[in-house]
Amino acid sequence: MDQLKVFLKQAVKYRFWIAIGISFLLPLIGYAVGFGTINTETTTREKAIKDAKTEIAKYTTPGIVNGQYQPEAAKKKEVLVQDVDATWRKLFATQEPLLKWPPEVEARFRKWGRKYPADVDRNQIQTTLINYTVAYPAFWQSIYKIFKPFNFDDGTGIVVAPEPNVLIAPADFKQESPPDLTLVWAEQDRLWVLTALLDAIAKVNDSVGAKDWDGAIVKQINVLEVGASTDQDQKSMAKGEALLPPDPIADPSAPPPAAPVAASEPNAGKGGEGGMMNMGGAGGGGGGMGNAPKTTEVLYVKTDSPQYKALPIKMSVLVDQGRMANFLVGLENSPMSIEINEVEFSKPLTPVVKPAYGERPSFGSGGMGMGMGMSMMGGSKGDDGMSSMGRAMGNMSRSGGGMSPGGAMGGDMMPGGRGMMPGMGGGASKASGGVDIRNQNTKKAREEKAKKEKEAAAKSKTEKKIDQYYNVIEVTVYGRARFYLAPPPPPELAPSTAAASNTTPPSTPDPTKVEAAPTTPSPVPADPAKPADTPKEGGNVTPPDSTAKKEEPPKAETPPAETPKAETPKTDPAPKP
Repeated sequence: MDQLKVFLKQAVKYRFWIAIGISFLLPLIGYAVGFGTINTETTTREKAIKDAKTEIAKYTTPGIVNGQYQPEAAKKKEVLVQDVDATWRKLFATQEPLLKWPPEVEARFRKWGRKYPADVDRNQIQTTLINYTVAYPAFWQSIYKIFKPFNFDDGTGIVVAPEPNVLIAPADFKQESPPDLTLVWAEQDRLWVLTALLDAIAKVNDSVGAKDWDGAIVKQINVLEVGASTDQDQKSMAKGEALLPPDPIADPSAPPPAAPVAASEPNAGKGGEGGMMNMGGAGGGGGGMGNAPKTTEVLYVKTDSPQYKALPIKMSVLVDQGRMANFLVGLENSPMSIEINEVEFSKPLTPVVKPAYGERPSFGSGGMGMGMGMSMMGGSKGDDGMSSMGRAMGNMSRSGGGMSPGGAMGGDMMPGGRGMMPGMGGGASKASGGVDIRNQNTKKAREEKAKKEKEAAAKSKTEKKIDQYYNVIEVTVYGRARFYLAPPPPPELAPSTAAASNTTPPSTPDPTKVEAAPTTPSPVPADPAKPADTPKEGGNVTPPDSTAKKEEPPKAETPPAETPKAETPKTDPAPKP
């Protein structure tokens, strides 16, 4: 017992250190006891989390489709389709002013669209095609006037350009054999792009307020081609992009057409690259050289989009060198979405001449005055083989050169139309009044000619040639024009019920507002002292104010209720004294 007392005294004496020792031991003991359980639970939870993450990863992969994925994806797709269609309609509305038809057939072609009208009589379709053929010449001639061409007959206009049938190159449509729907739509596509290009030129000149040739940015059009194989730019050719013919629009109930017979020669009847020129007008639609109408099919740039079509373009113009950027930006700003892929610019080979009244120039790749310089080079880029030579020769016939108006050789080159080329003018010319040159001194003639040429060359070196329009350069543009097809109509969102609900509520409150307006404002505030008398008289005179009479009596009762309150304090002081 004494030892216990001694132990207790020591415990009391060193109780602080004993408590500290126990406080250190308790966490160690608790950790040792709970470590196994906690470690086991931690491992179990960690495994469960990793398994859950692995399972969730299966459903986060984009390729997995479940029951909730399909409806959500359909909603997203519907929203995107609506956005695309809305943008499509907006772009088409921007271009629609340029997509014009001859007024006589516009309604029918817009209604039919780019498909064969199955529910329309064939006779009506044929009649429409004939009407289009009749209205076609006046339609393409109106396009030529867009850019204000210079008229050499009266000196009016701004931009110098070839004759309408050379610049526009219309198709050879005949009333007795009208084209089919495929050719009509292809030609309209080409004319629409031509309209956009000429409209861009007109707007570029209008942007600076050009009134004549001197103030214009675009001063002359040398070449304007759309939908030809030679109009493709180098960039798209390097990519291997193909040009395709138009999609056929044929009667599904009609038998398929017979396969065309292959020609014996690939270039027979037409001019090819480096090929011979078609002198007789064959392959040119029956016209002569230079005025031969365009009969080749229109080629389109291959696209996979159902919203638009694209055509290759080539345009060569003379512009003011300091404002060439205005011309290129004007093309980019066109509603037709013109994409410029290649630009070439150089100094014209001959000095530029200002157009004058009565002086018709000839056109070539070097500008006015070039005549048959570069346009006669077969196989050059942008020329349809030797067809450009035909254009140059046709222009020579209009400017008084050695060509006949019909495109056949004549004048100084072929006197009488015979004798220069066998088989072209009806045989060799007859000998009539020939000159005997055997007795002439040809040596002396050659010496005199060489002397004159030498003097002329020396004189030309001493004289300084002045190019007055040195700031005018020739710009050639290759690219593509994209125009949008007619979009589908906007979806009808069933607003009929909403429209009905919106129309009915305004109809009901209107009569109430009209009835309440004349009755409530004027009589009630006018006579606050006697409100009961006025509604009675008004009620007798106007029966529709019965509702107002019911509302006014409570207003009349309130003032008498206040008057007795004022009388009560007066009665109280009386009995007190």
